[in-house]
Amino acid sequence: MNQKLPKLISFAISHYCEKARWALDWYGIEYTEEFWPIGLHMRMTRELGVPKSCVPILMLDGEILQGSREILDWAYVNRTDSEKSLEDSKHGEEIREIEARADDVVGVEVRRLLYAQTLTQHPDIVLELLYGNLDSKVRSVGHNLWPKIQPAMIQTLDAAPDAVADSRAKLDVELDWLDEKLAEGKHHLVGDRLTRADLAAASLLAPFAQLSRERMYRRVEVPPEIEEEFERLKDRPSMKWVADTYRDFR
Repeated sequence: MNQKLPKLISFAISHYCEKARWALDWYGIEYTEEFWPIGLHMRMTRELGVPKSCVPILMLDGEILQGSREILDWAYVNRTDSEKSLEDSKHGEEIREIEARADDVVGVEVRRLLYAQTLTQHPDIVLELLYGNLDSKVRSVGHNLWPKIQPAMIQTLDAAPDAVADSRAKLDVELDWLDEKLAEGKHHLVGDRLTRADLAAASLLAPFAQLSRERMYRRVEVPPEIEEEFERLKDRPSMKWVADTYRDFR
């Protein structure tokens, strides 16, 4: 009897889910993917019995993993090619520190800045991005509950419109740090090959890279505020590096 494929539970536009997806793809692991509706996912995660109301979640035979770091760990152990690795024992501590900072600061501020600029100003675009790829019944429920979901997201993510300046300033500090890491034309954040530090930083910055026009905004018109961020950030070494890393390794 064939074992069922792992199932990745995700939000379609989540950069944390993209990080997990990329890890599974990189390690050659077959999986199915199920998109969940933001807002309604809180009840769904409770029903799974997981500790947090967040995705990505990887469902296996008798096991549930929650979080991109945990999924990346599992993908490494279960990789199909033993020679393929995003780990590096020589630089392991530094790689983990960069990944943690990318997860806990970079990714948080990317998400916060995006939503602070769109949740209130462009709700129709956000609705399409959040629910557009779901079946009509779930999409309808999401739209009906939007008057409750929208303020809850603003509060949970600290993403009111007046958070834009603070979030942008915090993200710029992180980009300065990454620009310094990539000084003198370096291709990787640590060492001389792709590691999980690169995968984490590139995937979590991707929403503000030009490539997100095709990956995130392909179904909608890009909000003018996001166009301004694209323009503001496009010459950053770190943002050019994101595009190069996706081109070469994704």
